[in-house]
Amino acid sequence: MKKVLRKQIGLWMLSMAMLLGFATTAFAASETESNNTLGQANVYNYGQGAGGSVNSSDTVDYWKITNVPSGSHFLSGYSGMSMSVLDSNGSVIATKPVGESTVWFSTASTGSIYVAVYYTANSGIYYYGYNVN
Repeated sequence: MKKVLRKQIGLWMLSMAMLLGFATTAFAASETESNNTLGQANVYNYGQGAGGSVNSSDTVDYWKITNVPSGSHFLSGYSGMSMSVLDSNGSVIATKPVGESTVWFSTASTGSIYVAVYYTANSGIYYYGYNVN
C-alpha cells in the first residue's frame, strides 16, 4: 500500500512540475492595456505564447509577433474565443472561429504578424491564452 501511495504521489508531483513548467513557458507574454488597436499591439517573439483577457468594454486585444519565419504555422488557443491572424499590413490571413482550437496559415517571408483576440460573449470577463508555432 505504501509503495502504491508513494508512486501516486511521485506521479502527481511530476505532473505538477510539468504543468508549472508549461505555464511559465507557454504564455511568456502577458497583456498590458491598452492593446485595442494594431498600433497599440503588445509585442513578443515568435515561439512564445501570450495571454490576457477581454470583456464587454475591452472587446479586442491585438498582439504583434516578431521574427516569424516563412512557412506553415498554426495558431492554437481556447476554443471559446474567436481569433484572427493578420499580416504586417493588418489584412486577415486566417481566422480561428469559436468552437475550433487551431487554425493553420502560411507566411511568405520572415517578418511580423498580428493576432487579434475577440470578445465573443454577452457578459463577463474571458481569460485566454494562445500559441503561434
